[in-house]
Amino acid sequence: MKSSYESELHQVATNLNSFILNELSEPIYISIGISSYIQSHKGSVNNDVLSGWLESLFNYTSHTRNIGVAPDNVLQFIFPLEGNEEAIGINYQDIPDQWPAIEQFMITGKSQFLGPITLVQGGKAFAYRHPIFVDGHYWGLVSTIIEASSILSSIKREAELYDASIRIRNSEGETFYSNETKTADTARYRVSQDVPLPNTSWQLEAATSGSPIALYSARVALAGFWLFILTSSYWLYINVKSRKSEKRRAQQMKSQFLASVSHELKTPLTVLQGSLSLLGQPGLSTEKRTILVNAANEHQQRLNRLILDILDYNLAINQLLPIQIQTVELISLLQNIAAEYESKCKQLRMHFSIKLPEDESYKLRTDSQRLEQVLRHLLDNAAKFCSADDSVELSLIINDKIAISITDTGPGIPKQFISSDAEHFSQHDSSDTRQQGGTGLGLALCKEVIALLDGQLLIESDSAKGTRVTISWPNKDWHSKKP
Repeated sequence: MKSSYESELHQVATNLNSFILNELSEPIYISIGISSYIQSHKGSVNNDVLSGWLESLFNYTSHTRNIGVAPDNVLQFIFPLEGNEEAIGINYQDIPDQWPAIEQFMITGKSQFLGPITLVQGGKAFAYRHPIFVDGHYWGLVSTIIEASSILSSIKREAELYDASIRIRNSEGETFYSNETKTADTARYRVSQDVPLPNTSWQLEAATSGSPIALYSARVALAGFWLFILTSSYWLYINVKSRKSEKRRAQQMKSQFLASVSHELKTPLTVLQGSLSLLGQPGLSTEKRTILVNAANEHQQRLNRLILDILDYNLAINQLLPIQIQTVELISLLQNIAAEYESKCKQLRMHFSIKLPEDESYKLRTDSQRLEQVLRHLLDNAAKFCSADDSVELSLIINDKIAISITDTGPGIPKQFISSDAEHFSQHDSSDTRQQGGTGLGLALCKEVIALLDGQLLIESDSAKGTRVTISWPNKDWHSKKP
């Protein structure tokens, strides 16, 4: 069983992980936007238009040094040009330590996150490269340079909130950040997490000999709130389709989503602000102080989950969400999840059951963490909208398909909210006084993740009977029954 210190240290790592992904999301989204612009114009680049567009977008970024466009892998456009003149005309084929990665990048069509690298114009930076294909043929790339000193300074400021030693390594195992004032060698507790970046990952290690979280750690969530709203709004902007017939629909989606996010954040932010104010009062008893800190940490975690869902969804719709396929023992995975939710439903006075094939064990080639993420979202939804004495069932059916179903006897969902054309962020009760929270993002995220896992997600609902959500895959050879 994990100690409270270990649990706190895991939370520190998760907070920093989320913070890093938030900081890096801005330049990544700008690159994707430029790529979409060039593709929509069939590779015809108007430098004046591109400069005007980037000049406004740069006001929303904190760490981007410059963005370059390289048709046929030759840098012909850089913004801002001032201070980067020496890079114009660079041919990536003439950079021996970078060209092999670009050759692979041209074949796979997958974006790359590199660094720290040494720039031709001087200094260290991280680089995000996004390929551009026009009419199915490789056209060139967009290269976004992220100032290493800037991003590392932000990480340092965030890490200073915690009494823990932090180290971050890139995919080559090179340590590029370490808070040198801390001593990790004698640490009693140690955790590590992967920071998922496009087609690579960093390793974040946190270590401590005692409690790593300061009493006022909840301010991490408050500090990240406005950045979260900004990146959410910006993401929605660059992902809206340009056709006039969809502009009104896109605006409605954006307005509905922001209104829903504001509603969802209202409660945890109020709790956090109230707890922090009360903690500053003199003469507060240890018991009351503990209650306030626990409440602040609980609601900070709620905010953290919401932000991570936004980040995962952004990555998923742009085909950037890291997927690690492996052989998964399916029944064992479902039994572990069922054990967790049986206890949760019991606390809510609901009935939970699991239905599995008898005396059988099945393997599935998938990403176990992503599949668990989806199942937990769906089970959370079922539990959230059901009432006492309702039932929730998790089942596995094997025939021509492998199908995992979550069935509940709750109030059901109106048909217009479960059709394939339903808005991603809609809820059938979108009023400000609705009883259940949520941005409507969870189901959209589940759909995108299951699609990346080569599966299908189907929703069936009846106001008189409840809701069934089924995830299925064709029963191929690699979905095998154990001998």
